[in-house]
Formats: sequence, structure tokens, C-alpha cells
Amino acid sequence: GKFPDARIIGTDVVNAVTELKTDEGKNMVLWGSISLAQPLMRANLIDEYHLRIVPVALGSGRPLFESTGKLDFELYNAKKYESGLMLLQYHQT
Repeated sequence: GKFPDARIIGTDVVNAVTELKTDEGKNMVLWGSISLAQPLMRANLIDEYHLRIVPVALGSGRPLFESTGKLDFELYNAKKYESGLMLLQYHQT
């Protein structure tokens, strides 16, 4: 299907997403941006996490989950692909 036009959010992503969540419409998706995800995680604005686990060891990198507090998740779906990739889907509880 066709997606609506994207909106550019200047600086305060937490306020922008808080406002967007009050609007009518479907779900929002955030793809692969730790810098964007972490402030939303701290503000408890993420309802679901879809994590793709790829069997490659890089040895370093930025962690998605900061050690600033406990996050509670409930696994509701797991799928294994022939490539070895795992998709884990969690609800924030």
C-alpha cells in the first residue's frame, strides 16, 4: 500500500512522538536508529519491540538497551528463518 508523506521532526522527538500518539491513525514504525530509539525508550513511548537477531559476531558496537533501568517485555512471537536469523517480537508490559 501507499504510505503517507513523511514528516521531519526537528529536535524534540519525545514531544513529537507523544503528540503523534494522541492522533488518529495506525501504528508508527522506527527502523534501526539507536539515537532515536533510546530517548523514546526512556520516555516509555515504545509499545512493541521487533528484534531481528542476526548470527554475526561483530565484537563491538552501541548497545540498544542502556543500563539505566529495567524494561519489562512479554514475548508474543518468535520466528526462525533458514538463514539463522531470528525475529523476536515483544510487547512492553
